[in-house]
Amino acid sequence: MKSSDLLRGKTYYQLTFADPTMTMPGVEALVYVGLADSCKANHAKLFCFQDTVSFVRFGFCTEYKGDEDVTAIFLPESDLDSIYNLDGIVSELLMAKNRADELGDVRLIQAEGTWV
Repeated sequence: MKSSDLLRGKTYYQLTFADPTMTMPGVEALVYVGLADSCKANHAKLFCFQDTVSFVRFGFCTEYKGDEDVTAIFLPESDLDSIYNLDGIVSELLMAKNRADELGDVRLIQAEGTWV
């Protein structure tokens, strides 16, 4: 997703994959909050997204004054390639299904070595 296409308050979808062949997608719906001006890492712009449940309950995390947890996710512009609108996520999921159909019975295996 291009940063210029993001609209405050609009719901987007973050796409991840559990496998290297990109046949096991994970999708999380997120509301775009805006640029995180106060949170800059190495002078890079960070884009703030919020989980949909807390948004529905409390509104924008930047305006919430309560004590309950609100999940905010901060992404650098380089990670916006994992963010899609609804049409985009549907297209990506269809491509993942086609890859899975082509590869057949794809299953996860336990990783070897240690996690850092």
